[in-house]
Amino acid sequence: MTLRARSLATAAALMLGAVACLAQTAGTWDPKLGGGATGLLYGAIKFMEKEGHPDACLSGIKAHINLYTPADPNDSRTRSGSISRFHYYFWSPTKPPTTAVSINEPIEGGPEPRQARYNEYDPYYSPPPAVYAVRPTCIAELLVDTDKALAVAAKNGLPLGTMSAYELHLIHAAGPDEPDWKDRALRKKVFWTVAITVDHAAKERQYLVDAVTGAFLKARTVKIER
Repeated sequence: MTLRARSLATAAALMLGAVACLAQTAGTWDPKLGGGATGLLYGAIKFMEKEGHPDACLSGIKAHINLYTPADPNDSRTRSGSISRFHYYFWSPTKPPTTAVSINEPIEGGPEPRQARYNEYDPYYSPPPAVYAVRPTCIAELLVDTDKALAVAAKNGLPLGTMSAYELHLIHAAGPDEPDWKDRALRKKVFWTVAITVDHAAKERQYLVDAVTGAFLKARTVKIER
């Protein structure tokens, strides 16, 4: 079954999971709150078609999970809250060749006042190589959502916490031009990299999860390019 056909069949059910409103509590964070990437993908594909890019294909995804904004103690109108932000990258043989579509999903209603629009797709365009995640490749199969990738990573060493933010990248090591092609364990695979978001860090500990089978692939420490 193709990615588009599978998205049609599962979009309704996954969309419900993407916007579930579950309260955060102290202690270990529930990775289910970080789901939604695959359910929202179908909408991103349809958005691209509406924008006049029917030949564009999914090149990658970046997900920021559990981005927290505290309330202002001096302003009673504000409310603490978190959002998950999904970026869908599309590659096309026609112009513009690289396109990103983003959407913000609130967790437990999200913070107030809103720092960004919720539940709306926003496109932005950029020529290569400015958008690093937009690669000249197509991802034809994606079965593992971001919450599953977080759960698998947590079983293999990723710390989960209520106040932590996480960053995930969907990568296709399709050919020799891809940086991850050099690793024989990753060649031709579609996989998630999962990491804790740490500002100003020089290195990052990543946990890699197969995006088709859900298997844990490996952990690695990489230098962060800024």
